[in-house]
Amino acid sequence: HLERPRKTWVQLPELLDGACRELAETAVGQKVNPVREYEEGIPPVEGDASQLAMAFTNLLSNAIEAMPDGGTLTLRIFTTGPEGLQVEIQDSGSGIREELQEHLFKPFITTKIGGTGLGLWTARRIIEAHHTGRLVIDSVPGKGAVVRVWMPTRSPTSTVLREVVNHGTSRNSDR
Repeated sequence: HLERPRKTWVQLPELLDGACRELAETAVGQKVNPVREYEEGIPPVEGDASQLAMAFTNLLSNAIEAMPDGGTLTLRIFTTGPEGLQVEIQDSGSGIREELQEHLFKPFITTKIGGTGLGLWTARRIIEAHHTGRLVIDSVPGKGAVVRVWMPTRSPTSTVLREVVNHGTSRNSDR
């Protein structure tokens, strides 16, 4: 059971790096080479830092576990316009078998020994239900998978603040 999110402004690059550092200490994680492609000046998102950390840790650990013999973990963060940003987690693993792809987000479906099958389900609930984001997974069997997370960067409150600030600066520059 997830509590209601306690929202603050969260810097996703720092959050991802923190989750990645933690996972790099695991046996599997040591063989994985992380590549960061972060756009400069990524705006913060409004969210619950611990819930988002849980979601991204689940997504990253899946990507790392998909590469038991090591590989490249590519992390991308970029803006998709004024409304949001996208986080992509790409692994160079074996991909997700086609018959499993439609069941990915169902609870208790797992391909891992000892896995609960709740990692993706929880990640999707946090991102979509609690943060009005979107979570999509694309996979080509044999070529790895890409997890795409879109997060809104504007909330109704921040838009108003931005406009006030913008009007303030434009008036000053007119004088």
